[in-house]
Amino acid sequence: MGAKYLLPNKYKKIGAFLFPLGLIGWIAIQRGVFTNLLFFITGDNKNGYTQNGNPIAFYHLPNVIFLLVSFFCCLTGLYFISFSKEKKEDEFISRIRLESFQLSALVQLIFFMLTFVIMFVLRTEPTGDAGWFLFILCSVLLFWLFYISRFNYVLHWRKVSNTN
Repeated sequence: MGAKYLLPNKYKKIGAFLFPLGLIGWIAIQRGVFTNLLFFITGDNKNGYTQNGNPIAFYHLPNVIFLLVSFFCCLTGLYFISFSKEKKEDEFISRIRLESFQLSALVQLIFFMLTFVIMFVLRTEPTGDAGWFLFILCSVLLFWLFYISRFNYVLHWRKVSNTN
């Protein structure tokens, strides 16, 4: 990948802050922590639920906004980590980047093939829109987390073990 498409190195630290913050926020909203916090702040003792257990519209809008902010904070953090230059950017790092992207794409392709074979054999699939959204989210996170892990492993740990 050409250096002209990469962000300055300082964005790597920003991404290392944004990714876990967004991931923790997204998990918290899915677990209902944010809704309970809204109940606590407003003084409502969970009377804000409808009969079928869903929060009323007053609580729904802040939940959706927080969910979107935390989700895109997580993705922006991954982007900053993945596309930030190293302090010393050279051909070796460009080669490691390319190999990591290729291996991540291969792992994601294998993930898709295996999950679809499992779905075919077991005659099951993710239920509803939320199930498919979670399936796609897991595949995206698998790609980027595998890329970041492999890139940093080869760049830092394997390089150190080769010099010893």
